[in-house]
Amino acid sequence: MWLTLAVLLMTLWSLSGCGAPQDDVSSETVVQPPRVRFGNLDRNALGGSAVDLNGDGEVDQWSWTSGSGMLFMVERDLDFDGTSDMFEYYEGNTVVEQEFQLDFDRAIDMVAHYANGQLVRKEMSTTFDGQFTLMKFYDSSGQLMRVERDADSDGRVDVWEFYTAGVLSQVGYDDDGDGQPDSLNSVE
Repeated sequence: MWLTLAVLLMTLWSLSGCGAPQDDVSSETVVQPPRVRFGNLDRNALGGSAVDLNGDGEVDQWSWTSGSGMLFMVERDLDFDGTSDMFEYYEGNTVVEQEFQLDFDRAIDMVAHYANGQLVRKEMSTTFDGQFTLMKFYDSSGQLMRVERDADSDGRVDVWEFYTAGVLSQVGYDDDGDGQPDSLNSVE
């Protein structure tokens, strides 16, 4: 009986994450680039210029440069309400990322990622709560090739949409919670 109890306690101990040392990936520091969504963008470290785009006497666009004078970010008030809605980031003279605030709560709701100036991925917070539960992936010609969705908002993709020539062709579902599509259904 004591042996059974000891084995049970050791099993519970190991399942709780205690016991033998494990590789601690959570202690690794992830360096996030300066972005509005990460809360680490310091405009005081940048040089800037402002423009009134619609002639109403209010600034609607700000261009920010790094210490070396290179364009770093363009910030725009797209709906002219006095609040920035779009933040476009550059490396050299090429856009690498855009952040959009879509629902007037000042939180970023969509991020577009670029490679060599071409859109490659969009991340969206479909519930406007800061959780990016929908990701769209694009091919080198700009056509949608895949959508990944976290339908239950648990932090893991559980629905995949696959596109052929920009048209939905298959939908996959994670039936067992392992983060991989278990069933694929063709769309006709």
